[in-house]
Amino acid sequence: MERHWIAILALGALPFVLVVVHGLLARLLRLVGVDLGPQPTAIVIVLLLNVALAIALVAGGGTSFWDAGYVLVTANAMWFVYFQVFVNLSLTSLHARLVLQALWRGSVDMQSLAEEYDSRMLLATRLSRLQKLRQIAIAAGVITLDWPYLLWLSYPIYWWRNLIGMEGESLQLIDPQDRTTRP
Repeated sequence: MERHWIAILALGALPFVLVVVHGLLARLLRLVGVDLGPQPTAIVIVLLLNVALAIALVAGGGTSFWDAGYVLVTANAMWFVYFQVFVNLSLTSLHARLVLQALWRGSVDMQSLAEEYDSRMLLATRLSRLQKLRQIAIAAGVITLDWPYLLWLSYPIYWWRNLIGMEGESLQLIDPQDRTTRP
């Protein structure tokens, strides 16, 4: 079989491989006592994917620059879709879950939702996720930024959002004491 057909078949199997490897890596890490969370684990997957592709392309020999570039760009695009759709969307899929639950059961009981989605539990989960991502640190009940470079990286995004006039950038803060609008 020609090499380009093998590459096409490998790229076709890649979405399945991403799901399986992500699950296996997450379980393996938990077995050794490390819980990075789904997003950092998926980022490790892209690093492993690129190392494996680089090794395969070098070992394959005779691969043109354009063929290698095509395979790398396609594989990383598939990873990006996997990350955005399956990882990020699954972490924020409350809406879809409620709709499906209502469809399957005919209705959704508000009391069970209030118990399941308790604001303290949701906040604790979000804070835990932010800690795992090393975005915040919690010590003695005080939350601080863990890596200040994240704040520095937000400035270009803020400026870009201002430049394109993104909605919400012109919000003004209100002082709860005197109700005076401030720029």
